[in-house]
Order: sequence, then structure tokens, then C-alpha cells
Amino acid sequence: MRLLVSPVVHALCFFAAVAAAQAGSLSKEAPADEYFGRQKQSILEINNRLNALDYRDARTMRSTATAKTLDQLQETITDWQRKYPHDPWLPRYWHHLMKEYGRAHNASSWHAKAAARLMHAYRP
Repeated sequence: MRLLVSPVVHALCFFAAVAAAQAGSLSKEAPADEYFGRQKQSILEINNRLNALDYRDARTMRSTATAKTLDQLQETITDWQRKYPHDPWLPRYWHHLMKEYGRAHNASSWHAKAAARLMHAYRP
């Protein structure tokens, strides 16, 4: 028994496949509801945590808790970049993170150096 498929069904399948391929290739930005890193943070959470660091005083910025927060953010943004390497928002977040590492006098840590390498290697 031979199954006959109409030309209309063929055309619909073709256009659906083309649309799906284009949607996948055009999607450069990470969705706001995706979670990254071991901490499972969304882009909004990353943004909120970086902005909260802006309000810390110099003494608090030098604490071990701040260093841990910065390192967790570095790991999270690294995971984001691994999954969405062409996301145009990444340079802004890398720059903000490096600014906070500098304020924390922690720019020579292993995590900060890794963040700097990833920031400089970024190509949108």
C-alpha cells in the first residue's frame, strides 16, 4: 500500500522546516527565563546582583562574601556565554563584572583573570 501525500502537505512541511531553521539561527539572545551556572540564575538575576554590588561600600567590597559573589557571577556569565556565544548583551555584563572585581581589589584572582580573557575574546 502506497501512501500519497499532497503537494500542499509537502509545501507546508518545507516551509515549516525553513522557518524552524531560521528561528534557530536568528536566536542570538538568551531568553530571560533561562537559568545559567550552578546557581541557576537568570539574566535578570545576574543583572540585579551586579547592580546590588554598585551600592556596596569599599569595606564590604573587600569581604570574602563579595569575592564569592563575584566568582559565582563569573561562572554564571561564562555558562551564559557558552550557551549563547553571540548574545549582544554579554559585553555589558563582562564589563560590569570586571568593574566590580576592580572595586573589590580582586582583579588578579583566578576567576577575574578568566573573566577578563573571556571578555576580550568575545566576538558578537
